[in-house]
Amino acid sequence: MELDLRDNLQRVLYYTGTYEPQVMAFLRRRLRGGDVFVDVGAHVGVHALSVARHLQRLGDGRVYAFEPAADAAERLRATARANGLDVSVIDVALGREPGTIDLLADDRYDPADLGVRSQYGTGRPVATAPLLTFDA
Repeated sequence: MELDLRDNLQRVLYYTGTYEPQVMAFLRRRLRGGDVFVDVGAHVGVHALSVARHLQRLGDGRVYAFEPAADAAERLRATARANGLDVSVIDVALGREPGTIDLLADDRYDPADLGVRSQYGTGRPVATAPLLTFDA
Protein backbone atom coordinates (compact mmCIF):
# COMPACT_ATOMS: atom_id res chain seq x y z
CA MET A 1 0.00 0.00 0.00
CA GLU A 2 1.39 3.36 -1.00
CA LEU A 3 0.88 5.73 1.92
CA ASP A 4 0.72 9.53 2.13
CA LEU A 5 2.09 10.47 5.55
CA ARG A 6 0.26 13.83 5.53
CA ASP A 7 -2.92 11.82 6.20
CA ASN A 8 -3.47 10.89 9.87
CA LEU A 9 -4.77 7.37 9.26
CA GLN A 10 -2.06 6.52 6.78
CA ARG A 11 0.61 7.93 9.10
CA VAL A 12 -0.66 5.74 11.98
CA LEU A 13 -0.63 2.71 9.68
CA TYR A 14 2.93 3.46 8.56
CA TYR A 15 4.38 3.96 12.04
CA THR A 16 2.45 1.26 13.90
CA GLY A 17 1.84 -1.28 11.14
CA THR A 18 -1.85 -1.47 12.01
CA TYR A 19 -5.02 0.58 12.28
CA GLU A 20 -7.87 -0.29 14.64
CA PRO A 21 -6.50 -3.78 15.39
CA GLN A 22 -9.49 -4.71 17.59
CA VAL A 23 -11.91 -3.91 14.78
CA MET A 24 -9.86 -5.96 12.33
CA ALA A 25 -9.65 -8.91 14.76
CA PHE A 26 -13.43 -8.75 15.26
CA LEU A 27 -14.03 -8.76 11.49
CA ARG A 28 -11.69 -11.72 10.93
CA ARG A 29 -13.49 -13.68 13.66
CA ARG A 30 -16.96 -12.95 12.28
CA LEU A 31 -16.58 -13.03 8.50
CA ARG A 32 -16.99 -16.34 6.73
CA GLY A 33 -16.52 -17.43 3.14
CA GLY A 34 -19.31 -16.14 0.94
CA ASP A 35 -20.04 -13.13 3.18
CA VAL A 36 -20.61 -9.63 1.85
CA PHE A 37 -18.80 -6.73 3.55
CA VAL A 38 -19.75 -3.09 3.02
CA ASP A 39 -17.32 -0.30 3.96
CA VAL A 40 -19.11 3.06 4.00
CA GLY A 41 -16.70 5.97 3.91
CA ALA A 42 -13.91 3.61 2.94
CA HIS A 43 -11.18 6.28 2.78
CA VAL A 44 -8.10 4.55 1.30
CA GLY A 45 -9.50 1.12 2.10
CA VAL A 46 -7.72 -0.10 5.22
CA HIS A 47 -10.76 -2.12 6.31
CA ALA A 48 -12.01 -3.02 2.83
CA LEU A 49 -8.60 -4.27 1.69
CA SER A 50 -7.97 -6.31 4.84
CA VAL A 51 -11.41 -7.90 4.62
CA ALA A 52 -10.93 -8.62 0.90
CA ARG A 53 -7.66 -10.41 1.69
CA HIS A 54 -9.37 -12.38 4.47
CA LEU A 55 -12.29 -13.41 2.25
CA GLN A 56 -9.87 -14.31 -0.54
CA ARG A 57 -8.10 -16.70 1.85
CA LEU A 58 -11.48 -18.22 2.72
CA GLY A 59 -12.15 -18.72 -0.98
CA ASP A 60 -15.21 -16.54 -1.51
CA GLY A 61 -16.97 -13.29 -0.58
CA ARG A 62 -17.63 -9.75 -1.79
CA VAL A 63 -16.39 -6.36 -0.63
CA TYR A 64 -18.14 -3.11 -1.55
CA ALA A 65 -16.39 0.13 -0.62
CA PHE A 66 -18.31 3.40 -0.79
CA GLU A 67 -15.99 6.41 -0.98
CA PRO A 68 -17.19 9.81 -2.23
CA ALA A 69 -13.75 11.47 -2.55
CA ALA A 70 -12.44 10.63 -6.02
CA ASP A 71 -8.76 10.71 -5.03
CA ALA A 72 -9.26 8.37 -2.05
CA ALA A 73 -11.45 6.06 -4.16
CA GLU A 74 -8.79 5.88 -6.87
CA ARG A 75 -6.05 5.15 -4.32
CA LEU A 76 -8.21 2.32 -2.92
CA ARG A 77 -8.86 0.98 -6.42
CA ALA A 78 -5.13 1.08 -7.29
CA THR A 79 -4.14 -0.68 -4.07
CA ALA A 80 -6.73 -3.41 -4.60
CA ARG A 81 -5.48 -3.93 -8.17
CA ALA A 82 -1.82 -4.00 -7.09
CA ASN A 83 -2.61 -6.66 -4.49
CA GLY A 84 -4.95 -8.78 -6.63
CA LEU A 85 -7.92 -8.08 -4.37
CA ASP A 86 -11.54 -8.00 -5.48
CA VAL A 87 -13.00 -4.78 -4.07
CA SER A 88 -15.89 -2.99 -5.79
CA VAL A 89 -15.27 0.71 -5.22
CA ILE A 90 -18.36 2.89 -5.61
CA ASP A 91 -17.62 6.62 -5.89
CA VAL A 92 -20.64 7.95 -3.99
CA ALA A 93 -21.65 9.13 -0.54
CA LEU A 94 -24.57 7.45 1.18
CA GLY A 95 -27.40 9.34 2.86
CA ARG A 96 -31.13 9.54 3.44
CA GLU A 97 -31.97 11.11 0.09
CA PRO A 98 -30.29 11.19 -3.32
CA GLY A 99 -28.57 14.34 -4.47
CA THR A 100 -25.07 15.73 -4.16
CA ILE A 101 -22.85 16.51 -1.21
CA ASP A 102 -19.99 18.96 -0.76
CA LEU A 103 -16.96 17.55 1.00
CA LEU A 104 -15.21 20.21 3.05
CA ALA A 105 -11.65 20.31 4.33
CA ASP A 106 -10.95 20.73 8.02
CA ASP A 107 -8.75 23.73 8.83
CA ARG A 108 -7.12 21.87 11.72
CA TYR A 109 -5.54 19.32 9.36
CA ASP A 110 -3.36 19.26 6.28
CA PRO A 111 -5.45 19.56 3.09
CA ALA A 112 -3.95 16.22 2.00
CA ASP A 113 -5.54 14.48 5.00
CA LEU A 114 -8.17 12.51 3.07
CA GLY A 115 -9.91 11.16 6.14
CA VAL A 116 -11.16 14.44 7.59
CA ARG A 117 -13.02 15.72 4.53
CA SER A 118 -16.75 15.61 5.14
CA GLN A 119 -19.94 17.60 4.95
CA TYR A 120 -19.14 18.79 8.49
CA GLY A 121 -15.67 20.18 7.73
CA THR A 122 -14.83 23.75 8.67
CA GLY A 123 -12.66 24.56 5.65
CA ARG A 124 -13.05 25.11 1.96
CA PRO A 125 -14.97 22.75 -0.31
CA VAL A 126 -12.60 20.17 -1.83
CA ALA A 127 -15.04 18.04 -3.81
CA THR A 128 -18.65 17.48 -4.72
CA ALA A 129 -19.90 13.92 -4.85
CA PRO A 130 -23.12 12.14 -5.78
CA LEU A 131 -25.27 11.16 -2.83
CA LEU A 132 -27.38 7.99 -2.97
CA THR A 133 -29.43 5.95 -0.54
CA PHE A 134 -27.91 2.58 0.34
CA ASP A 135 -30.75 0.63 -1.20
CA ALA A 136 -30.41 2.55 -4.49
